[in-house]
This record gives sequence, structure tokens and C-alpha cells, in this order.
Amino acid sequence: GTTSFSMSSGERYCLVIDRITQLPIYHPNLFITTQLRNKSDSFSTMLSAANNIAIFLRFLDDRDINLEERVLCRELFETYELDDLRDYTQRRFSKVVDEGCYVGNEGVVSSITHYMRLTTIAQYISWYANHLIKQPSTVEARQIKRVETQIKARRPVKKGRNRDQDRSLNDDQLEVLFEVIKVGSEHNPFGEQVQRRNRLMILILYYLGIRGGELLNLRISDIDFSKHQLKVVRRADEKNDPRVQEPNAKTLERTTLLGEILSKELHEYITKDRRKV
Repeated sequence: GTTSFSMSSGERYCLVIDRITQLPIYHPNLFITTQLRNKSDSFSTMLSAANNIAIFLRFLDDRDINLEERVLCRELFETYELDDLRDYTQRRFSKVVDEGCYVGNEGVVSSITHYMRLTTIAQYISWYANHLIKQPSTVEARQIKRVETQIKARRPVKKGRNRDQDRSLNDDQLEVLFEVIKVGSEHNPFGEQVQRRNRLMILILYYLGIRGGELLNLRISDIDFSKHQLKVVRRADEKNDPRVQEPNAKTLERTTLLGEILSKELHEYITKDRRKV
């Protein structure tokens, strides 16, 4: 399994842990630290890699495969095992919090998720084998590279993302949405204490077009009520943010216009509703 935490410096980090002992596993975490963290990859990238490696370790455990023994004996994987790995990593898994492990459910993941799982596993196996053998001979290096290539060859074909699809809400859907989020509406699914806040969140997303992570990263100091402006700020590894999975702005910092009506509603929420909690 995996676990995430925040360091005293504000840096977010994750570990691959043994699902029985709940202790960190040495080599997977060494890989994440030296190959991802130390080249300044994002926390989300490290967490994704940790989850992918955890699934690979589960595969090895289920198939009773000792990876270290295989590497030292220079016998990595047979063709049928690589096919089995491809099928195994296509399964949809859910994390069992109490046991800290992953359980396979019916269904398969998206081709992008499957692609990333096999990519991480191929990279990890190559790094692990080179790490154990230290100075592999030319033949050994070719063998390791061949396994990495064979795993990557089993990744699904990337489908083009530039499809001309209109995924925005139409006018009828927008009308229903705005009716549902009205404060006091009988169709509003939220509790009374958060109806105004949640309505403002949806309005900000709709009118400003900012990302969800940027919305969750907003502070009162980012709003200039006199100019009706909102500033989107990057705050990676913020010490004062208690959230382990810290929301972040993925694009450049920028200032955007709120509009007088939205600015007024925000001000009323902050001075009246928010101050009570």
C-alpha cells in the first residue's frame, strides 16, 4: 500500500509500505526518492508512481515471484508472465484503508491509467535490476533493457486527445444547475451551513474558469474587493496548509476580474457566514 504525509518543511511526500507490517519498503522508496523527488517531480507524480509500484508488488506477491532472486539469477520474466502483468495492471483496484492494501474489483481502468502503470513498472524493474547488479555486463544490460522494452510494448495505444467534442453544459443544464444551487432551494443537496459557500464555489468555477486546485487554494488575501479582482497564486509545499494532498495551481500566477456582483457576494459570505465558523 501507500501512505502520504506532510513534512515540517511543508513538503508533501509519500511512501510505499508493507500491507502487513505497515513499514516502508526499502527499494520502492529509494526509487521514488532518487528518481522522482530528487529531480523535483510533483507530489502527485510521486504518489501516482507509488501506487503503481504498490500494485506491482501485489502482483509479485500474488504470483509468489521473488524479484530479487530473479534479478540475481539473471532470470527476470517469461513471456507469459509479462502478459499476465499486462492483464493484472488493467484491473481496477480500490484501496482498503484498514489493511493498507489494494483489492481488485470488477472492471478495468482507463487506457491512460493502464499506460502509466506499465510505464512506471518498466522503469522500476530496470532501475532495480541495475541497482542490484551494480555494474551489469553488456549482455546483462541488454537483458534488462529487453524486459523494460517488452513491458512498454504491452502498453495500450495512446488515443488522440484532440477530438472535437463539446463537453460544456448546454443552456438547459445550466439553468437546472443554477436553480439547484440556490440558497434555500428544496432541491439543494447541501446542508444549510454550506449552501452559500458551495454556490459561490460553483459560480467562481463557472465565471472565472479556474482549476479546481486553484479554487481550493484561494485565500481572502488573494481578493481585492476595491478593484473586484482575484489573484491566483502558486503555493507549493505551504507549511500552514494542513492538507496532505495540497491543492496547487498548475498554471502561471495571474489576476482575473471577479465582476462587481460576484465580488459583493464573496464579501458578504466572508463577513457574515464565514466568520461564524
